[in-house]
Amino acid sequence: MFSSIFLFELKRWIKNPAFYIYGALFFAFALFSMSASLGVFDQATATTSNPVYANSPQSVSGMLNALSIFVYFVLPTIVGGSIYRDFRYNVHHVLFSYSLDKASYLSAKFLSSLCVTILIVCTTTFGFLGAQFLPNVNPDLLGPNHLWSYLQAYFYFVIPNLILFGAIVFALVTYTRNIYIGFIFIIFLFVLDAFLGQLRSNMDNEFLASLIDPFGFEAMRFETKYWTVDEQNFRNIPFKGAVLYNRLIWLGLGLFVLAMVYLNFNFSQSGVQIGKTKPGKRVTKNNFGSIMRVDLPKVNLDFSFLSYLKTAWRLSHYDFRYIVRNWIFIIMMIFAILLVAFMASSAGQLYGTETYPVTWKMLKDTSSIYSFFLTLIIYLFSGLLVQRASLANMHLVVDATAVPNWTLFLSKFIAMIKIACLVQLISMLTGIGYQLAQGYFNLELGHYIYELFVLDFLNYIILILFALFIHSFFKNYYVGFFVALVLVIAVPLLSKVGIEQDVFKFNQGPSYSFSDMNGYGDVRHYIWYKVYWLLFVLFLSGITLLFWRRGIISDVKDRLRTAKTRLTTAIYIPSAVALIAFAVLGFAIYRQNNVVERYVSAKEKEQEQVDYEKKYKIYDGRPQPRIVGVKVNLDIYAADRNFLAQVNYVLKNKTDVQIDSIFINYNDMVDSVHIGGAKRVLKDSLAGFDIYALHAPLLPGDSIAMFAQVKNMPNNFLYDRSPILSNGTFINNGYFPNIGYQDRVELVDNDVRKKYGLPNRDRMAEPTDSRARQNTYIANDSDWIRFEATLSTDADQTAIAPGILQREWEDKGRRYFHYKMDQKMLNFYSFISARYAVKKERWQNINLEIYYHDGHTYNLDRMMASMKKSLDYYGRSFSPYQFTQMRVIEFPVTHGTFAQAFANTVPFSEGIGFIAKVDDENPDAVDYPYNVISHELAHQWWAHQVIGANVKGSTMLSESMAEYSSLKVLEKTYGHTQMRKFLKESLDSYLKGRGGEQFKENPLIRNENQQYIHYNKGAVVMYAMSDFMGETAFNNFLKEYVGRVAFQEAPYTNSLEFVSLLKQHTPDSLQYLIKDMYETITLYDNDVQEASYKKLADGKYQVDIRFKVQKYRTNEKGKRTYANEQGQLLKEKVAGKEISSLPLQDYVEIGVFGKRKKQGAHEVDHELYLAKHKVSNVDNKVSIIVSEIPTEVGVDPYNKLIDTNSDDNRKSL
Repeated sequence: MFSSIFLFELKRWIKNPAFYIYGALFFAFALFSMSASLGVFDQATATTSNPVYANSPQSVSGMLNALSIFVYFVLPTIVGGSIYRDFRYNVHHVLFSYSLDKASYLSAKFLSSLCVTILIVCTTTFGFLGAQFLPNVNPDLLGPNHLWSYLQAYFYFVIPNLILFGAIVFALVTYTRNIYIGFIFIIFLFVLDAFLGQLRSNMDNEFLASLIDPFGFEAMRFETKYWTVDEQNFRNIPFKGAVLYNRLIWLGLGLFVLAMVYLNFNFSQSGVQIGKTKPGKRVTKNNFGSIMRVDLPKVNLDFSFLSYLKTAWRLSHYDFRYIVRNWIFIIMMIFAILLVAFMASSAGQLYGTETYPVTWKMLKDTSSIYSFFLTLIIYLFSGLLVQRASLANMHLVVDATAVPNWTLFLSKFIAMIKIACLVQLISMLTGIGYQLAQGYFNLELGHYIYELFVLDFLNYIILILFALFIHSFFKNYYVGFFVALVLVIAVPLLSKVGIEQDVFKFNQGPSYSFSDMNGYGDVRHYIWYKVYWLLFVLFLSGITLLFWRRGIISDVKDRLRTAKTRLTTAIYIPSAVALIAFAVLGFAIYRQNNVVERYVSAKEKEQEQVDYEKKYKIYDGRPQPRIVGVKVNLDIYAADRNFLAQVNYVLKNKTDVQIDSIFINYNDMVDSVHIGGAKRVLKDSLAGFDIYALHAPLLPGDSIAMFAQVKNMPNNFLYDRSPILSNGTFINNGYFPNIGYQDRVELVDNDVRKKYGLPNRDRMAEPTDSRARQNTYIANDSDWIRFEATLSTDADQTAIAPGILQREWEDKGRRYFHYKMDQKMLNFYSFISARYAVKKERWQNINLEIYYHDGHTYNLDRMMASMKKSLDYYGRSFSPYQFTQMRVIEFPVTHGTFAQAFANTVPFSEGIGFIAKVDDENPDAVDYPYNVISHELAHQWWAHQVIGANVKGSTMLSESMAEYSSLKVLEKTYGHTQMRKFLKESLDSYLKGRGGEQFKENPLIRNENQQYIHYNKGAVVMYAMSDFMGETAFNNFLKEYVGRVAFQEAPYTNSLEFVSLLKQHTPDSLQYLIKDMYETITLYDNDVQEASYKKLADGKYQVDIRFKVQKYRTNEKGKRTYANEQGQLLKEKVAGKEISSLPLQDYVEIGVFGKRKKQGAHEVDHELYLAKHKVSNVDNKVSIIVSEIPTEVGVDPYNKLIDTNSDDNRKSL
């Protein structure tokens, strides 16, 4: 019987056109995805480049898992439908009369439908393979094809997930005998996954977090998060650890569900009833005793337009109540509220420190969650409302009424508007509730209402009308939901085929942003695009009315004939007006972006970079004068969002040859350039490159004046083209012209360069490149400059630039500020203007100032304390501070969330330190406002005194050293126990960054401005070096280095000089650290194998630890090697497994910890023993005597070494 049912179901699906439609759709999805990854569409867009092969095991698993998500939407149709059809067509009466056994019937139904689903998924593999044979495939993006690369994704993820979710759908449909319950489960599944995803993000234990992902994606990410490019290209997905346990848990759940179905199924005529059923009651008709007279009420018929409007409003009440009473809606709202509760506590968290729940952050965090749920609600319940009468078998009755189509349509629209209002209200109340719970009472109700019920609501109106349009074409609301979802997901992907402009992509457009300082700023660009798409969906609404499903419709031709009869003036005139307005506004937007202004596509931008290099590379290295003096007059018109800058350069010939031409690079904001005694002989406004010929050559040592006028492009109806904000302008000298050829414009991806016939190049020059060492990595047209600036701004604002304020005055309703730097500085400066409150202190003859937004006073004291502590520590450890003033200036989150160090000036985003909620007692929360201030102040030494050449390794001298310096200040303030949190996160960021490397990983000494190296690895390396050498010895080396190279002229220092001096200060026993940490990519895999303790007769405790130390090196792609240059390596067996390692003569820290100590409301490590041990073996044993009961041991417990798995460095006893 099993084979009969199984084969019948299989044959039925093979003969069903839907099987081939599903297969074709998934084949097309896979073909498109792989084609985009392989550069098939590169003729229409920018060149695709990726160091990870598109057909590597990890890439295939990722794409297949992503595409299989759509397969889950057809599970109710296939798996649920296999058993539902028996009840739908009443075949179960016949089937259940046979002597069927449950096992054969249920297993045949489930397994046949599972096989069909797997076959559909298999079409994606053919899509992946087929894309590899299309024209224009970039062979460099393809690796070797291995069958197992594809099969492992099926065995590890796809098939187990289909069994799990298919089993649940099968069970629900079997018990309820309602296929729509299966559809609802799939929607619920993704809501649940969003909830679990947020829950996982708040879990400190990533391993446990990976186990609660039903799809298995998180488990795969956990096992591969530190994979290098080489490992991503060639390693198979590991079926162990998190992946193995995750699959066992969820596959086990699926089998458990199937077992429950088998145990509880019976061949009955009715499905499972939920809840109590009322007992039957016999009713006898007994109304024959008399004849009654009934007076019917008089009814006044009213078919007016106003009457139909009232009808639509009243009907919307019923539809609204229908939705809010629906359990799917209720569950979604419950999950949304819980998600906000989880997310709000961690959103904006940095190094374990939270931020205050200011209103703009609450809106940002809650809106993203509620927007996700509300979009699902709109797409789902719009369909349910359209099909509501049909689902209740009342459609023929409703269709027979005199109510016109537009009234029914309008009632559904109003009902969905009410639902959107309700969800937005819940969103607002959730945010307010969280703020109150956190003791934050600046609620800003107007801000909530404007964003939720005005700005965001435009988007939801568009989605509602679009959803009603889609659902009007389908009898099955679930199909309509799926189609709408696919279209919304597909629209952003149009960029991959060269359709980049938002005017061509449905409901796309610029977003808005808010900051406490600048408010919403300019939102008209957002509103114009929303109006544009609103006009489009209004036109679609006219089509919706034409094709509104009503009455008995036999086929497509019948619908077209009906639509033709409905095409009256009441429909086509408003529709035509909406369409014409849509076209006119679309033309205006397109004209503004493409005619009035020049739109540059990604492909055109790439071509322009190529053309710039091919045309002007010949001028690279030609002698050019250097900027030695800068005087700026900058007028900032904040209210109008305009600026005008007059820039005066003094150019000096520092070479030993005559200069006859000057090359000027500029952007669209440079209005004019004038060089005394020179004539422009070439103008290339497309490349932004002009050549000026001097009437008389500029002799060595001579100077020449240059003037440039810079202003913003005119603001237009669509958006402001100016970088000026009404409050919180932050611009820098990047808008001003540069001197000489700029190699920063060149393409750096060698795969892309090869396509255009350009030679290979590294991102930065070699450290020994003598020509590159003539420039700093900050600028190649200047060294140290004299700087002066006069700024004017609106009367209620303060304008700030580097330098000492010489004079402040007012004239004609504007404020003026004259700044002049009293020391030489880099050609790197900024201008800021806003309405500020100021906190000022004077410390050791240095003026300390914090310019902040009124109300952002939370961390001013700790920022001021950080400035004092940092200036003191750096002044004692490295060299004296060169300025007499230090300013920290808040700028709007509109510009980003970062801080940046200019000479005696540190702009600092309001989005991070100014609203941080610091818990000084929490050892797992880093005081990052304190730390960031300290880091930026460190740049006054490491960049503004010691500046590296424009070569590899230069950012080690600035960013790595600033990280180290700030860590030492943080350690002096909070103790070394807080270092573990910082170092562990830095280590984690470095290891993850290796996997995202687009070109090649370099050693620290040769890093090419790679942030994960110079920030994250650099912090660990410098702190560890100081720890091994001793802080005093390491800082003495740094003081000597600063003394040698501070404020030097070209040739500028490099990382080789730094390391060379470091070697002189490093003992012979620690010289290996320099090779491991600076000169090579060396990593450890250390872990505690075994640990135990016993009490001794004297009351002390002996702790026995067995630990593994493994060391290896990798190349630029992450390929491991365990042998040194001489071919030597260690091989030892550890826990029955042979382990290879580089030869070891290393010092590794061993720690023993007692019961954690109380520190306020938190607990901190209680060190009983911490010392470095020299190890020469992979497998090591050590015994340590401590005076208290040990509870935990660790090898490198504070993560000072680059360890690929820092989670196993500690072990509880």
